[in-house]
Amino acid sequence: MSISITEVVDIDDLKETARIAKTSWTETYVPIIGREQTDYMIERFQSYDAMLDGVKKGERYYLISFNGIYCGYFCLVNESEKVFLSKLYVLKEFQRNGIATSAFEFIKILCDRRKIYLTVNRNNHPAMGFYKRMGFIEAYDQVKDIGNGFVMDDHVMEYQR
Repeated sequence: MSISITEVVDIDDLKETARIAKTSWTETYVPIIGREQTDYMIERFQSYDAMLDGVKKGERYYLISFNGIYCGYFCLVNESEKVFLSKLYVLKEFQRNGIATSAFEFIKILCDRRKIYLTVNRNNHPAMGFYKRMGFIEAYDQVKDIGNGFVMDDHVMEYQR
């Protein structure tokens, strides 16, 4: 098994990241929140244009490959004393291969002992279970209006070193 993680540094990498995002978000969220909200969220937060805007604001995207095939990505947002793990997704067909665990080990190194936190949909039980196994705890809940009549109903989780 060969897992590789590379920072997204050019347009082609960002387009690949957006392609993986569309597939992984559709796989993950359509069963939880429905097609309409999923499509809205992809366009608003995970489209190529949204990602490009995020990169310009300092977001850092990373592509994950498994045996030479791009299969996932994550995004980090550096804050003064902590890091927001904005996204960590692995395509369904590649899950349960230790990919997300390896990615999180890499993320811990990148974060250099700073506090790591994230948001996860309250009904995304597989993701919550994964993050708990990695050492995250549920810190609090938040409901965020994202426009178009939709909200993100999340747990905020913090990594306990």
